[in-house]
Amino acid sequence: MKIKNILTISLLSSTMLLGACGGTNPGQGGGSGHKPMTADYKVNAEALGTYDVKMWGSETEGIPAVFAQQVDAFEALNPGLTINLTYEEVSEANASADVLQDVDAAADIYSFAQDQFADLVMGNALSRLPTVHQQVIANNNDGGSVAAVTSGDYAYGYPMTSDNGYFMYYDKRVVSEDIVGNMEAIVEAVEDAGKTFAFETNTSAWYIASFFFGANCVSKWTTDSEGTFTAVQDDWNSAKGLVAMRGMQNLVKSTAYVSSSNAAESFAAATPAAVVVSGTWDYNNAVAALGENLGVAELPSYHVDGQEIHLGSFSGNKLMGVKPQTDSKKNHVLHKLALYLTGKECQEQRFDAVAWGPSNIEVANLAKVQANPALAALLKQSAYATPQGAIPGAWW
Repeated sequence: MKIKNILTISLLSSTMLLGACGGTNPGQGGGSGHKPMTADYKVNAEALGTYDVKMWGSETEGIPAVFAQQVDAFEALNPGLTINLTYEEVSEANASADVLQDVDAAADIYSFAQDQFADLVMGNALSRLPTVHQQVIANNNDGGSVAAVTSGDYAYGYPMTSDNGYFMYYDKRVVSEDIVGNMEAIVEAVEDAGKTFAFETNTSAWYIASFFFGANCVSKWTTDSEGTFTAVQDDWNSAKGLVAMRGMQNLVKSTAYVSSSNAAESFAAATPAAVVVSGTWDYNNAVAALGENLGVAELPSYHVDGQEIHLGSFSGNKLMGVKPQTDSKKNHVLHKLALYLTGKECQEQRFDAVAWGPSNIEVANLAKVQANPALAALLKQSAYATPQGAIPGAWW
């Protein structure tokens, strides 16, 4: 398994609440039904006790400590509960491969990127949410993130972020504000400056989709409650797809073009980038590279036969899942913990710590979240984004 570092923490009940994660006020979510309150995070009395819990989560600097403190706070809400936590740093991008390699040996609770959801459901690696939890997440998270954890009539995961999309970082000394929406003009300016335009279209269907979605192409897959694919609507191999290919050709034939989505490497290359298409995870790298010269914007438009076509994108989420358990009491505790860790206060804490974009509607509407340049660009791009539903691995 692709485990890089292991942090083992014995978490005893304490008052270290990290800002009272999971406080007493009801969340103001997206529906009119059940709102999360402290009672939702209370473990049934018969399930109190001591549990060894293995958790796989982000490698992002600072996140292991944040999750550890949040688990500690969950214990404090449940006197009589002790969680001996083993936190292992496993990239969300690799989680499904590691889980499905040996489900029995996998973590009890783990984070993963949305595109792995269908494989995990079909692999019986996700425990179905209790009905009341399904109601809570539906009423307090954006619709795209709720759809991301749903297969058929059931939810199999907990929305954790709504920031798994992409937009454009650029050098304001090269790309002026008056051309920031025009891809061909940007390419010309970058060529003239002797720099590069980094867009990972050679090796990533996720980024290639940008051109096709812009041309109104569709790729929609349907699954049943067991995660089995039952139908597909896909028209990429069409006249619209040809328009997308021609728009992409205008970029990749440029002398400025490089296939990359890594801001740190691209801005520091021997021939540095003036434009990098990437996501929120690269914001700190972009700031470190360009400082006050950094611009952040939605993706531009490309032009084919006089048509102006705004680049589309995938929008997606990071999710949290619970592995099916043979011990019903431990299963109950893990689902309570997952609901808590993906709730309003904990999402806000992770935004404060590492600027993760929340799926919780109330947190997403906070002024400090909307003032974040990367999340603001992602929000503007969301008008042209296609929610990333269940897609089979072979498609990629």
